[in-house]
Amino acid sequence: MPAPAEVCSDLRRAVAGALPRLWSYLRTWQRPDGLFGGLIATWWSSTVETAEPHPMNQFPLLIGLVRLHGAGVRGSEWLAEAGRVADGLIGSIGRDGRLANDYGDIPGKSTGPVFYSSCVRSLCELYLARREERLLEAARRLDALLARSWTRGDELVGCPVTNQELSWAWARLWLGRARNDAALIEQAQRIARRALAHQVVGGAMAGGFHQGRFDDRLITVYVGKCIEPLLEIGRATSDEMLIAAARRAGEYMLRQDVAAGIWLNYHGPEGWWYRLLRQATRLDRRVFQQRIPLYRLRRPFIRWRTIGYPSWLARSADGIRALGALGRDGELPRAHAERYTRRLLALQYPHGGFPNAVGFFGDPARRNWQDAAPCTRWNAYVFLLLCQLAADLGVTEVEPAQVAAEWSCELEGPDARLHETRDRIELRDATGVCWRIAKPHGRNEVITPAWRGDLSGPRAAPRGHFA
Repeated sequence: MPAPAEVCSDLRRAVAGALPRLWSYLRTWQRPDGLFGGLIATWWSSTVETAEPHPMNQFPLLIGLVRLHGAGVRGSEWLAEAGRVADGLIGSIGRDGRLANDYGDIPGKSTGPVFYSSCVRSLCELYLARREERLLEAARRLDALLARSWTRGDELVGCPVTNQELSWAWARLWLGRARNDAALIEQAQRIARRALAHQVVGGAMAGGFHQGRFDDRLITVYVGKCIEPLLEIGRATSDEMLIAAARRAGEYMLRQDVAAGIWLNYHGPEGWWYRLLRQATRLDRRVFQQRIPLYRLRRPFIRWRTIGYPSWLARSADGIRALGALGRDGELPRAHAERYTRRLLALQYPHGGFPNAVGFFGDPARRNWQDAAPCTRWNAYVFLLLCQLAADLGVTEVEPAQVAAEWSCELEGPDARLHETRDRIELRDATGVCWRIAKPHGRNEVITPAWRGDLSGPRAAPRGHFA
């Protein structure tokens, strides 16, 4: 049995090796303006018609680069790299305060507050490292749009999702730090306290967070997103209730393992009484304008069903980082986060990227492009995880990466393959190239008619294409 110091040293070497390889891959998607594009393949929607830079691609990279600089990790001018991404992000803010490409998952779907709160937080963290007023001004502009579009006092309205509410609270905390404003930090605490109403307090699902006021599912990766804001706000305000809630959520995450992948997808509510009461409590939105918490009537009647797949791979990095934060603060053993980190690092591709999922269509034995694709947004989460680990484990230097120039993998279907180089990614099958996207701009060079349009849900692959 290796000693703890040897385990730590082994993980340090693994992180120091994986980090520059991932950074090398991500930079194949970086445009001249500093922003990172990439494929979109989420549970809700996926498309190959655009790979433009989404705001959610940028903020983990900004924070990760700042963390590398703060830890004194040698290997690049990390703060200058962060400034380049920030320049692109600030340049993408329109006259109305909206970010370019701020669609929800795919073009045409409405935007959400989490995009803006995440970018506010990252700009504030960079501001505290560089003290450039333009960074704080950009954060204020994005915060102002968030406030007028989605908030009412201490409430997130129009998009009452628990992890987004906590992301907003987290942004309030960082804006309060950047502006030295105690009132904003106090508001962050109040918002986080409100979110605790959606945490399961007993039974087999104790510690999980309902997706939101109108959605009672316990979606594992979103529960993971709730932990770090609760912990950080709790530490900043000496609020033991928030810290205890973060610990319970971490313990919940540890019970969600699946055989293939990282964590199971979600637990969904069912039951005759539950369905009846759910219909009745729609009055909350339609009549009472979210002012009466009628969700409390239906939740005691939930019976749970488990949906194991897809199990998210790169996307799990946020939850792993949250477990690591609990480990740093002594709330859970650090070995849990290290175990999941090793499982994730074992999945890294030869070109440096990480796969998206296992079982995108519910069957872990099948592999479609949405499973295999290294999506920039979730790979950026892995980058932030590795940057935080580099700081925690005392990595002193990351050396230039040696990565494969080309990579391909077999998929479900006749002669189907996903193929990627440093300047393009494409899907091929027995008929030829189905689609090809040029990097870093994300332009379609080839796309067949079957692959055009909104590829949401069951249409995420053309009908019968991989039958």
